[in-house]
Amino acid sequence: MVQKQLDSSLRFERKYVIEKGYAYIFSDFLRKNFFKKAFESRYVNSIYFDNFMHDAFSENLSGISIRKKTRLRWYDGQKINLNLETKYKNNMMNKKKIVSQGTFNSFVQLKVFLKKNFLVLNNGASQPMEPILKIRYLRNYFLSKCENYRATVDTAITVSDIFGNFNLGKKIYLRQDVMEYKYPSEKDFIFRKENFQKKNPFRLQKNSKYVSGYLSLKEAGIK
Repeated sequence: MVQKQLDSSLRFERKYVIEKGYAYIFSDFLRKNFFKKAFESRYVNSIYFDNFMHDAFSENLSGISIRKKTRLRWYDGQKINLNLETKYKNNMMNKKKIVSQGTFNSFVQLKVFLKKNFLVLNNGASQPMEPILKIRYLRNYFLSKCENYRATVDTAITVSDIFGNFNLGKKIYLRQDVMEYKYPSEKDFIFRKENFQKKNPFRLQKNSKYVSGYLSLKEAGIK
């Protein structure tokens, strides 16, 4: 495995949620405030892990500010580059550690690898973790005119239960789209004074796709 070292400094993440199907309001706001498209949209796939007591889910719901979550992530494409990500979070600030798990030619090949290596995961946790659910969404990427701030708009967010040998259940669409600003923590003071932020009509919200997906599965009687 090849470990990719990310910048160890904390970054801010500010999230805003809107009803599913209305993400164009986010995108229009960003364009009107001189955010440009950073690169092509792509589908993001994440498998979230939790221990047998589902502590990561419970800690998020309880509002515990310092926590971490573990996921496998890959993007749609001709080649599937799989990464194991550990995200350390402190309120709206976080940092990530990413460890490459290899490249695969198809989802079938990937699934064989997952069954062999990820039915149980430790990753430095006090208790073994298991795969809980899969989240998939279309991510749109934007960059501010000054290039200090990145923004993403996520649409078509779905959740699937994981059971047995990495079998996926029926997809359920979440009833939300999400916009997020991301920038280095040392830029926060300046960010708050930016004109586009002063004009921002959206309400800052706590949001976790893992928690939203888990609750949707519970509502459907699956979890």
